[in-house]
Amino acid sequence: LVRMFRISRSQAKTIINACPDCQLVQPPVSTGAVSPRDLQSLQLWQTDITKYYPSSGKFKNIHVSVGTFSGAVFASAHTGETANHVCQHFLQAFA
Repeated sequence: LVRMFRISRSQAKTIINACPDCQLVQPPVSTGAVSPRDLQSLQLWQTDITKYYPSSGKFKNIHVSVGTFSGAVFASAHTGETANHVCQHFLQAFA
């Protein structure tokens, strides 16, 4: 969000804290142990899309992916929610 919208980190945190959908995604607690489902890094990611209505601009859909093993988060802004937009998000996240 910081890079895409050219906003400060605190503004990005405020947006994420105000988003009810973002509150449902919490990184796993790190215990230093192996994942209980024997998952390895990069095997399972959870993805969601939420709406953001900036005062101007067309990028109103924020796609967020969270690595369930590491808790790594990647967010990108797009103009829609179609499969093409999701593919663009994944290409940015995993390229």
